[in-house]
Amino acid sequence: MRGKRGDDMQFHRMFREVLIVSENEQTIRELQKILDEVFTVSVYLKKEDALEKLRHKLGEVAIVICELAEVERDDYRLIRGMNEDDKLRDVPLVVVGERREESFLDIHAEIKCLELGAVDFILKPLVPDIVINRIKSLIRLRESTAMLNILERDSLTGLYTKEFFFKRVEEYLAEHPDEKYLLWVSDIQGLKVINEKYGFDKGDEVLRIMGEYGVKHTPGFIFGGRIEGDKLAALVYARDKSEMNDVIVENDTKTPFPVSNVSIKHGIYRIDTKLNVTPRGMYDRALLALQKIKSQYGVFLGEYNDALRQDLLLKQMILGSADEALEKHQFKVYYQPKHDFHADKTCGAEGLVRWDHPDIGFMNPLLFISLFEQNGFITKMDFYVWEEICKTLKKWESEGVPIVPVSINVSRRDFEVPDLAGRITALVDSYEIPHSMVHVEVTESAYSDDPARITETVKKLHDSGFVIEMDDFGTGYSSLIALSSMDLDVLKLDRSIIENDHPGSEKNILEFSMQLAKMLNLKTVAEGVETKEQMERISDLGGDYIQGYYYSKPLPADEFAKYLRDKNSENK
Repeated sequence: MRGKRGDDMQFHRMFREVLIVSENEQTIRELQKILDEVFTVSVYLKKEDALEKLRHKLGEVAIVICELAEVERDDYRLIRGMNEDDKLRDVPLVVVGERREESFLDIHAEIKCLELGAVDFILKPLVPDIVINRIKSLIRLRESTAMLNILERDSLTGLYTKEFFFKRVEEYLAEHPDEKYLLWVSDIQGLKVINEKYGFDKGDEVLRIMGEYGVKHTPGFIFGGRIEGDKLAALVYARDKSEMNDVIVENDTKTPFPVSNVSIKHGIYRIDTKLNVTPRGMYDRALLALQKIKSQYGVFLGEYNDALRQDLLLKQMILGSADEALEKHQFKVYYQPKHDFHADKTCGAEGLVRWDHPDIGFMNPLLFISLFEQNGFITKMDFYVWEEICKTLKKWESEGVPIVPVSINVSRRDFEVPDLAGRITALVDSYEIPHSMVHVEVTESAYSDDPARITETVKKLHDSGFVIEMDDFGTGYSSLIALSSMDLDVLKLDRSIIENDHPGSEKNILEFSMQLAKMLNLKTVAEGVETKEQMERISDLGGDYIQGYYYSKPLPADEFAKYLRDKNSENK
């Protein structure tokens, strides 16, 4: 039995209306009778009218139900129209049809609907409980994903999040190529000191005011983003440096911060679209200019120039020495433990690459990994790291170390390798390691590159017994299709979700992420957990595993083996 209308209102808090598109009066009556108790229902006979309605009231429409009647009249055109429109693509579309011998509606028509973008296919005769529960499930999933899309905006500053900001820069420059622009980076100096002296609430308030007031008063401001903890960026129209220097000093002085003596440094990069520099590259150059003046008293604005070009030469050196580093085993695997809340023990680890360069020493992985992803060397390095992990697991097994599953990271570029699933399987099998002892981490953003290839590869790995984890969840464009299409076991919540958690907020991303994982029957790993408060918060929300400095930093293989032995002894 379906509940009363008041009981079911929870199923459409954000989206209130169901669109029925059909020319069959009997179908319309049946659907209205089923849905009227719970939803506001609108009926459209023509598919063109439904598309127009969707475009004007997108934020109110929960789902579209379309009856497929005659293929000769191209009844697929509504599905095509929604799938080809970026704004309408995320609205779930359910097709109603009847399969019988005298009807054209066969299994091929059902498959074609799903291929074109429909999320479900309901056969007649309509069973009320089946229809209402399917619709509720789809709406729940859409609402949870819509909440995650709030990650387009940083909850503290109101600016774009990093990935969305970079994408907007790329789009804006392509749409307006004739203007001259700057990529502007602002860094709040000593934010950690402010946090320690006045408390994190005051530190957050400084960031909020900087985002809502300071950045938006940057000369020529177009839009901005929060890229890292205390670093904000903006795309602005180009101005003369001396003019900008005077304005920013005045603005920074007048910005109503809640504490005194807040110092802000700025770096700029003059954008030359002919150089084909990515938005991330522009940011890196502006950041180099900022870092150059960081220790200079009374200097608040730095501009990227030829002198900073030497820093880029370092990156070129890194790329040039990559093959030699691989041959000489300069890449090391470190293991960061994963802690199981339920069993209160170390349940696994993530294998992380480190580069011990003979001249530079240990380098920040974020620097060389991003470079290797750009030039494709990441694939060579990943296969090397995976094999080193297999060797280590086999070694631990022979030495009696209480081994635990280790996660391997699969880069988006790795999916370009022919038969990637087969190669990973063959590698693991060559060391006689059970597939369950190797978890495969796939980044959320990788899915958008080649969904079909990635979905197929992940399915093969999953069917072969590998545990699949979606890594960095929350940093890119969260997709219903990615979550529903890929064979996943674990959702790894990016550290940014943990850092930006605000308990009590009506739009709490961490809570919605946990709810979404439970809805999809996925385990969760919270990354970047560094404090007891964060650990207890994850535990209270029903999290499964945590990974972060609260328990341990990444450890070399020998130290991790000792860590496992020690923990195993403690738990006896």
